[in-house]
Amino acid sequence: QALERARDNANLSAEYGKNWTELEKIAVAARILAAEGHGSTLAGQISLRHHTDVEDVAFWTLGYGRALEEVGVDNLVLVNGDMQVLPDGLARDTQPQPNMANRFHAHIYRKRADIQSIIHTHPPYTAALSQTGHSLHIAHMDAMALYDDVQHLTHWPGIPFGDEEGELISGILGEQHWSAMLAHHGFVVGGRTIEEATYRAVIFERTARSTLQVLAATTGHNPNTLPVVDPALAREAKSWRLHDGATKTHFYMWARLALRNPA
Repeated sequence: QALERARDNANLSAEYGKNWTELEKIAVAARILAAEGHGSTLAGQISLRHHTDVEDVAFWTLGYGRALEEVGVDNLVLVNGDMQVLPDGLARDTQPQPNMANRFHAHIYRKRADIQSIIHTHPPYTAALSQTGHSLHIAHMDAMALYDDVQHLTHWPGIPFGDEEGELISGILGEQHWSAMLAHHGFVVGGRTIEEATYRAVIFERTARSTLQVLAATTGHNPNTLPVVDPALAREAKSWRLHDGATKTHFYMWARLALRNPA
């Protein structure tokens, strides 16, 4: 009963930004991730599925050449699964070109009809952890959205311009997982909404930071013997953390901070 009241309160708290378009939310997500330390690079990728009867897969993504700190709606581009630019109806002086490394998003969208948004970045703590052979240590309540979910791609297939990485990542996510650590690389997360994907992305990098801190504090110990949480309690916390109202409340709170204090 207390959990249901908390969910009701979260739904009421998610009112801010409710009139934003989906494209505006992509731009806001970019600013949130920049404020969280994912920016100042061209490696940041955010995409949102575009439903169409013409293409087997189409999605909005960031135009190449802009850091997350700079992204606005004018910098977004609509592409198909072959990374060909599609007419998008936006009035602007120049047409952005896509980052061809976004190709692997199409593989995920083809395989997972439930994934509506994908985020892939190379933030510093995840990048560092990805070089150690370890994945995330998920044993703190703030990380429970990722409990029993994060997959680990243990080898790096190279620059992701072809289809190999898309097949590898969509394969490791499988039919039910939403996030993965990519060795010598970064992370990828999906979401049922842009807000949910952003929530996972923020929590992923924060958990990578805490994992490195835990590993440093327990030098000489086997990481596989670190304390773990009760599975039943973890699953209950995960359900709460990924409730639609809760993810949107976090998104809009981070949006207020990021837009008040631009990165």
